[in-house]
Amino acid sequence: MPASSTGKWVQRAGATGGGRTYRGQRPTNWYIAILIIVVVGLASVIFARYQYQNPASASAANEPTVGTTWHAGFDYYVCGTQEPALPAAKSGNAGIITTGNGVMQIAPKTSAEAGANATLGRFIQNTPGAKLSASELQYPGSTLYKNGQACPRAPPTPARRAPSRSPTGRPSSRSSLSRSPGIPRP
Repeated sequence: MPASSTGKWVQRAGATGGGRTYRGQRPTNWYIAILIIVVVGLASVIFARYQYQNPASASAANEPTVGTTWHAGFDYYVCGTQEPALPAAKSGNAGIITTGNGVMQIAPKTSAEAGANATLGRFIQNTPGAKLSASELQYPGSTLYKNGQACPRAPPTPARRAPSRSPTGRPSSRSSLSRSPGIPRP
């Protein structure tokens, strides 16, 4: 039986990674994938730039509008002390109210309360006993403070030291201040 040269040809083709026809091909799938990525990337950049330069409408500048509800945090700090949250507003016709937990609810009911008119000043006007301006601050039921007025000093509170405990968990007669080892006690 004559020896077949087909086996050697198959072995050589497998060692090179393919036959004569595969070796001569270009990786067109790779080039197509790269081309698609570049085209989609450029299109998204062009679209984003267009959207940035030509906004959809100017109505976003007039937010909040009648019928929408926004929430904002609100705290009073007077002389370095945080005051308690304002109590929840009674049901009324004001569109800017407090919910009683340090949150303002901004829900304009008329166009006079919407857009640029939804301000902190309008909220303060609707809060009885509160005053806020460039020169005055008053928390409801508290003192009126003016610019330059000194804050009242609170009496100093004495510092207390917790009793130290021994490793057994019982109170110790030693001081709770730690000492470095090797330093004798006086």
